[in-house]
Amino acid sequence: MGQEVRDLLQKLYGQRDDVLARIRQRAEVLPMEAESRV
Repeated sequence: MGQEVRDLLQKLYGQRDDVLARIRQRAEVLPMEAESRV
């Protein structure tokens, strides 16, 4: 049972890391777009 829980946690944390990375990429891209519009 412990192994299954560990796998589930890894999947959840992996997805969270993926989302955080995507948000970070967007945060870096948005300021550049705002500057290019000015």
